[in-house]
Amino acid sequence: MKKSRFFIASTIGLLLSASVLTANAFADSNPVYLEGIQTMKVPAVDVAAKPGFYQDVTVEFFQDDKWRLVSASEGKEVAEIDQVTLIKTDSAPAQIFLRITGQFNSGCPAIGQISHRLVGNTFEVSVYYANNEWLRNPAAVTCTLAIVPFNRVIPLPVYALPAGDYHYSLNGRFTGSFNLATDNVLE
Repeated sequence: MKKSRFFIASTIGLLLSASVLTANAFADSNPVYLEGIQTMKVPAVDVAAKPGFYQDVTVEFFQDDKWRLVSASEGKEVAEIDQVTLIKTDSAPAQIFLRITGQFNSGCPAIGQISHRLVGNTFEVSVYYANNEWLRNPAAVTCTLAIVPFNRVIPLPVYALPAGDYHYSLNGRFTGSFNLATDNVLE
């Protein structure tokens, strides 16, 4: 148990010293510690430039209460997004969603990790490809030539935000803003 607590504290310290754990729009965003094999898997890690840049990060217990990085991959943002639409509910508290649409020009690409963080009053959102082996080693992967449209809705975590103007930037290409007229809490 002592080793597990040290592991969690040292791993979080290690990750936070180099970056910040990402906030993800999906339920699988929590790190997972596999006690039997003494490894921890982290879905995504932020860097200063963008949320969720390092993905599928694995660290393992090494020796003398030290941990080492086993693997990580760099995320590549989806380039085929054609449109981003802001959706704001009329209910209180308000909910904010970004709907992204576009189309892939082959059967290989797919939407993968979606990461976001709030910096000041701006939501930085990054949408990455899933398993981008077809980008790293195209000769090893066979893709269909089918056009594959996509439509994804991304919830932004706006509950408990104070009233004010907020902005979003998605993949550094799409920007917009919205206003919360009142503090966004249950009355």
